[in-house]
Parts: sequence; C-alpha cells; structure tokens
Amino acid sequence: TFASAGTCTFTVTAKADGFASTSLDVTLTRELSQKEWIAAFRMKVIEPDYDDMAANPQKYAGKQFIERGKVMEFTDYDGSPCALVCTENPGKGVWTEPIWVILDKDAGLQVEDIITFYLVGEGLTLPADGAYYRNGIATAEAPVARAEYYTADK
Repeated sequence: TFASAGTCTFTVTAKADGFASTSLDVTLTRELSQKEWIAAFRMKVIEPDYDDMAANPQKYAGKQFIERGKVMEFTDYDGSPCALVCTENPGKGVWTEPIWVILDKDAGLQVEDIITFYLVGEGLTLPADGAYYRNGIATAEAPVARAEYYTADK
C-alpha cells in the first residue's frame, strides 16, 4: 500500500520447479483523494506576514499558505488567468492586502466572489495599480501566488 501519492514499479516473478521463471513489471500510481490532498497541503502551510511577503516575495517562493479573499479583477499572466484577490476585510465593504493569484484556465471565478485559495508563492510581485490599500497607503505591487486549489467553502 502507498501512504502518500506517487508511482512505484514492482517486478513480479513466478518460478516453479522444472519451469522457466517469468517476470512482469507492474506500475501502480497512488493519487490522493481531495480530502487527503487538502490534509497534506495543510500540514505544510505557513502564515505569511503580508507586509514582509510584499516587500520580500522571494522569501515566499515555493511556500504554501491559505488565504480567503474577494476577487477584485482579472488579468493574464504568462497565458494563464490571474485574479487580484484582496485578503483582508478590516471594515464593511473595504478589502485590502491584494495578492495576484494565478489560476487554471477553467477557473470559473467572477469578480466579487469570495473564495478560499490554497496557494504556493511564486516569489515575485506584479503591479496592483495603486487602487488597493494597506494601512492607508496605496499598494503599487502585490505578491503573486499560484492557486493549487480553491473553494467557496471556508
């Protein structure tokens, strides 16, 4: 049995007295269920400091984290859809701390959706047009992360 996802190849050999042996390679692939994948992802999650992530995005390259936020707008990033998601709601109708989230082509998200994203940091920032704020200061650049999974659930 496999405890985690992966592929293993086993060689099965049959041999009986007086007969030639026969071998067969068997390759098995273990994929995680959605529930198992989420549990495994959560085991490696960090809680990034937004200000540090925005100032030093390279420190967060490859790091896993979870953010819930509101989709504000969309753009294209290297041929993939990318959503600007504000992850902090300090007051009624106010959303701050933008992160660019790289999505699958068939994401199906819309502006105003509030989504939980399972993210991996890309180690860079992209322009945020100064339309979003953090501590009263316009955000010129927002960190970038790739969505590994997303859901409307909390």
